[in-house]
Amino acid sequence: MAEKSIIISAEEEAILLKPIDEYVGKIQEQIDALRVEGSDKVNSLKNQIAIAKENKNLTKEEQNKIIGECKKNLEKAKATEDANKQQIAKLIADAEGFLSKHYNSEYYNIVAKSCEAEKKAEKIISEANQDAKEIISNATKEADIKYDQIVSEAKIKANNLLNAALEEGNSNAEPILKMGDKEIEAIRNMSQDLKDNAINIVVERIVKIHGNS
Repeated sequence: MAEKSIIISAEEEAILLKPIDEYVGKIQEQIDALRVEGSDKVNSLKNQIAIAKENKNLTKEEQNKIIGECKKNLEKAKATEDANKQQIAKLIADAEGFLSKHYNSEYYNIVAKSCEAEKKAEKIISEANQDAKEIISNATKEADIKYDQIVSEAKIKANNLLNAALEEGNSNAEPILKMGDKEIEAIRNMSQDLKDNAINIVVERIVKIHGNS
């Protein structure tokens, strides 16, 4: 069965590392304490001797006094360093053994697999985003085609309705126009006496209107 890959957060990674740091940190504190009066003091005294030798402001007597005291303390520091070497070596071996047993299995391998899974996840997300962009692009193109098709069909329907309305209007107007033609013809054929009577009636009405105003 394949081992499941898990992406861990920075907080979870810190939790995994904490017990390792604490164990090794305690060992390091013990080593540092043993080195204070040993190797650290040896290095410090050697530096003091070198500085005293190069200091031109000191007299020969002052230089010899400082160097003499440093050498005396240096011997003690070296003795302490030698006495602590075995214990320091044991502590270092303890730390190395602990790291060999716990570091890879309880921290590094988990973090490495998490990073690998995270890269795969990022790749999947990137590909998904690209697919989504292509889908949207294709959908937009298809929508534009359908829109143009709908507009074209709507124009055709509108033209058909307009033509139908014009045909119906012409059909309804034809008898009215024919009746108007007959009335015009009747007026043209009216006798002169009837025309004169009609004119007189209109004139009388106009005169009455002005007379009453």
